[in-house]
Amino acid sequence: LFCGAAVGAVGATDFPGPGNVPSGTYTGGNLQSGTYTLQGDVTLETSNLTVPNGVTCTIDLNGHVLKGTGSGSVITVSSGGNLTVIDNTGEYHYFQVQESGPWQCIDSTATDAQKAAATPLENITDASQLTRNTFVRVTGGCITGGTVADDNGGGVCVNGTLNMNGGNIVGNYVKSQTGGGVYVDSSTFTMSNSAEITGNCAKRGGGVYVSGGTFTMKKGAIDGNMVQSVNGKMTRGG
Repeated sequence: LFCGAAVGAVGATDFPGPGNVPSGTYTGGNLQSGTYTLQGDVTLETSNLTVPNGVTCTIDLNGHVLKGTGSGSVITVSSGGNLTVIDNTGEYHYFQVQESGPWQCIDSTATDAQKAAATPLENITDASQLTRNTFVRVTGGCITGGTVADDNGGGVCVNGTLNMNGGNIVGNYVKSQTGGGVYVDSSTFTMSNSAEITGNCAKRGGGVYVSGGTFTMKKGAIDGNMVQSVNGKMTRGG
């Protein structure tokens, strides 16, 4: 596999099995077949999430944030694994645009003034609106916090099947490789409904990078991502 492996802290609770996932900090690991419904914001420590071979599962973001360890892809879909991402509510989350990196989630620190100043993502129609320190309001659940140094796929690394039917993949970073939001390697990725990939950053394919396989975009949006230019600076695109 060419996905980012996680290295993190210890002391978090084991990630639960299928069913309701309460707000909290968890050790990641292998998911099981079934549906996981977030009941609040979830932060991963020690390891991120993997969909193993033979497992078919659904993550319902349910309007909440799934934040990676900060080291590796937030979710890796192994060959033979099948993941569906859905989102059923319109909770607001707040991000700050960076000059040369992914958007940063500021839910825990945003002031009332910053929230009031935030531009709704759906109202952004031109990259010129995304200047440094701009605040953006994202509606719906978010997969964020993936940072990959020498591999691919900041948000989700796909070696199996990914169906993204809703939610946002936002604020993930691949430092020297490809697929800031999603990396597709000889696999299948389908976007539909209100799914959005935005505010991610990579050397190539800031939003999505397809190394092989099939990418079908039935609906949704890929915008506001960044790629590394020849001079090493980050520019909008991908």
